[in-house]
Amino acid sequence: MKDTPMPLSIAFIDARGSILNIEEMDANSTISHTAQGLALYALEMKKGWFTKYGIKAHDRVEGLHQAPQGQ
Repeated sequence: MKDTPMPLSIAFIDARGSILNIEEMDANSTISHTAQGLALYALEMKKGWFTKYGIKAHDRVEGLHQAPQGQ
């Protein structure tokens, strides 16, 4: 987040699509945020987005099997 000028929320997601935890990140911060488990994905959205839509830890993300795989 050091060079990111906007605050974000990040959802850490495991291989099954379960959200492990959601962290709030301040703009231009050097504070580290980590997953509370083995995360395969990290989804960053505008800060507060997950709360606005009622999305929380242990909710499930669908369609990840269609996401491009890293190399």
